[in-house]
Amino acid sequence: MTEDGILLFTLATDGRIAIWDISHYIHRVNCLALHQMTNLTTSNFIKESYMVVTGGEDNAIAAIILEFMYHESKGPNSSTKCRK
Repeated sequence: MTEDGILLFTLATDGRIAIWDISHYIHRVNCLALHQMTNLTTSNFIKESYMVVTGGEDNAIAAIILEFMYHESKGPNSSTKCRK
């Protein structure tokens, strides 16, 4: 892995964590842009939306909108216990 390596962590329902080195795949993409579209808080819920756009050597452009919604007290920074 190089200094600018990119690791992706995934968690399975059985409690196992997998670490993927996706550096090779990301560095082959000519362009990757991430833009936060919204960050709303309503009725103790937080909704965040992001647009991810990629472009490659084949002149294709791909875009996706990712939306995350979670309860304010159980946000992404709260401690969560995982069970086996």
